[in-house]
Amino acid sequence: MVFDAAPVAMLLLDGRTRVVEVNNTLQKMFGVEKEELLAQQPGDGLHCAVSVQSGEGCGLARECVHCGFRNNVKKVLATGQAVRQVETSAKFLIQGQPVTVWVELSANPVDINGERHVLVCFNNITERKL
Repeated sequence: MVFDAAPVAMLLLDGRTRVVEVNNTLQKMFGVEKEELLAQQPGDGLHCAVSVQSGEGCGLARECVHCGFRNNVKKVLATGQAVRQVETSAKFLIQGQPVTVWVELSANPVDINGERHVLVCFNNITERKL
């Protein structure tokens, strides 16, 4: 599948921001399996440190209002307009260790069976930012 051959991390979210599909690049970047992500909120499946430590889940903790990832996805869902090359960071638990990951994020609206989804693509730019 072309989705899995892409050299950038990709995930497809539904209108409630649940993960519908992910590619191999994303799985390798975060050290997670596809099954851990499907039907989950992105921060829950990717082990966002805020989501894990608060115990409240992705999008529900007080700090989530500052999440560049979530805010850009919500903007695309609300407006139907793409966002391009936004630099943002978040802390994730990767192999049990807290790691700050910087990404260059682009998100595009996609209609599937009459329902709005968001295709999120990002490059890991952590080395460039440190």
